[in-house]
Amino acid sequence: MRRCTRRQRPSVTPQPYVVRLRRHLQQLTVALRHYPDLVDVLWLYDRAMLSNSSRDLLLEAAIGLERLLVQGSGENARRFRQYGAAIIYDANPPEVERNLKRIYNLRSKAAHEGGRHAKAFEDLGILARSYLGRAIEGVTRLVAASSIAPSGRSINEAIEQYLISVMRTATQAALRASTCDP
Repeated sequence: MRRCTRRQRPSVTPQPYVVRLRRHLQQLTVALRHYPDLVDVLWLYDRAMLSNSSRDLLLEAAIGLERLLVQGSGENARRFRQYGAAIIYDANPPEVERNLKRIYNLRSKAAHEGGRHAKAFEDLGILARSYLGRAIEGVTRLVAASSIAPSGRSINEAIEQYLISVMRTATQAALRASTCDP
């Protein structure tokens, strides 16, 4: 076995997961520079990772998702589901939307009714945390790619504006491509 001196360093090719992790951290750094309120969402993700109970896990992850996806008041449950299903990369967005509906409804029970729904907290807590991590990843990728442009607004406002813009653009393109003449 060959020994390395201080001047000689072995050539190490990073493993694929290290390369991905480095890229994700760079994207997160860019997103945090443009949207400092994203720190609050990361804090809630951290709390969900360290929670000692399935109730707390679900509550922290659901609040993190809500803080990331929903701004203001009015129709929060609908926006939580729809924006989440759009931002969380998954092969089955309708299933994500159904699960987000269950998570959102259970969040309220976790906050106000305590541990009466322990089995449901266990079933959905880990999924909620996974969705929060994937939502954070999706948002940071979109910010790093300049799809969600720096705006001086909160991250949840920027997400909403981005999704509305994408919807408008897609709808207008579909209408232009339509072969029906008025």
